[in-house]
Amino acid sequence: MNRTTSRVQSAQLAAARRLLKRRADHGGELDVADGIDAGMAFWIIEGLQPPLPPAGPVDHIPVPSLDEVRTALKAAAEASASVEEATAIAHAALELAGEGLTPDGGEGR
Repeated sequence: MNRTTSRVQSAQLAAARRLLKRRADHGGELDVADGIDAGMAFWIIEGLQPPLPPAGPVDHIPVPSLDEVRTALKAAAEASASVEEATAIAHAALELAGEGLTPDGGEGR
């Protein structure tokens, strides 16, 4: 029988994921580009295998500032369990800053 397991995550990574998810789902409080950057950053981390447990609902959390999310990502990277996880967090931080790769392979804004 195939069994899918979940990746164990640190409390710091769980917090960073929730903040990214909430910033992406900002309900019109932020610029559209900021929400897209946060969404892209969130899904970079969500791509880790084995998968992470669900981030859960975030609509009760106030929309975090960019600095709050950056601080949470830094803490998550410092607590990361593997190089793969730390690398995904670093890529997410770049995406959040609008410095991810563009569809043509160039650098972001």
